[in-house]
This record gives sequence, structure tokens and C-alpha cells, in this order.
Amino acid sequence: MHVAESDDFDKLQEHIYSATPDASLLVGKPNLGNISNYYVGEVITDEEVAAVQAAAEKYDVDVLNTR
Repeated sequence: MHVAESDDFDKLQEHIYSATPDASLLVGKPNLGNISNYYVGEVITDEEVAAVQAAAEKYDVDVLNTR
């Protein structure tokens, strides 16, 4: 690892391995403090999430495995 990469890792290490806050450990909506690359672009509303979830469940599709 180069010196610059080592310095960057040193700066991020605590955040990478942190177990707090709890919300940051969960997959979910960023506006709730969760981590996700699923909701890109405009912020999706709770109503839109519910509609997608309902449609997926109708066909027995787990929305966590659709990417």
C-alpha cells in the first residue's frame, strides 16, 4: 500500500469498522440513516417503496435480491 493510500485508510478505518450508529449497519433508506445504493437518483417516497414491495410480493420476489 502506498503512503497516500495508508493515510486514507487511517482516516476511514474507524468508520469502516464501526458498529454504531446501528442504523448505518442496515440496508435501507438513506433518509433513515441506512446504507443503500439501491435508491439512486431522486429520493423515493415511502408510498413508492410500499407499491414496489406489494408488486414484488405478488410474484414472490424478494426485493433485496433484485439488483
